[in-house]
Amino acid sequence: MTDQIQGTDKGVVPTVFVDEVTPPPRPHPDAWVDFGPDGGFCLRTDDPDDGVHRLAHAEIVPFMRLYAWPHATLTFRENGGYTVEPPAPAGAEQVMIVGEPDTMAGDVGELVDFLRDNDDALPGDSHLLSFYTWTDESWRFDAETGKLTRCLAIDANKEPAPCPQSI
Repeated sequence: MTDQIQGTDKGVVPTVFVDEVTPPPRPHPDAWVDFGPDGGFCLRTDDPDDGVHRLAHAEIVPFMRLYAWPHATLTFRENGGYTVEPPAPAGAEQVMIVGEPDTMAGDVGELVDFLRDNDDALPGDSHLLSFYTWTDESWRFDAETGKLTRCLAIDANKEPAPCPQSI
């Protein structure tokens, strides 16, 4: 739900490149458009191992936009409890220990359970947390201009509105 997000907009990543090691977001979808080996347009990362995604005229291209919040510190107390300073921000849908993508969780409680299950929650242990939310966006590619135009509004129920028929 982008209307409730108050994190900092960090940019977008084509969904085809989003996985456990996602390239850094770029400010606008057009920043991912490049010329492919065959001379046509494609989406490309800075890592040649990621390959390219060729673009066709009028193709609907899914992207994910990243919103992030300031880091916080999770500290386990002697009494078995824990603190998070500053508190987890409202609107953040994911949390993880900075630099440790295997710790990704839906909220701090889920992360704490994971850490306890893996013996990483001893009294006095502290971890730097990253809070973020990814949202879906769809863009239409115009091969004549080499540009992408936003074409779908995705509401809270993930129901797309119709895309414009002309570019």
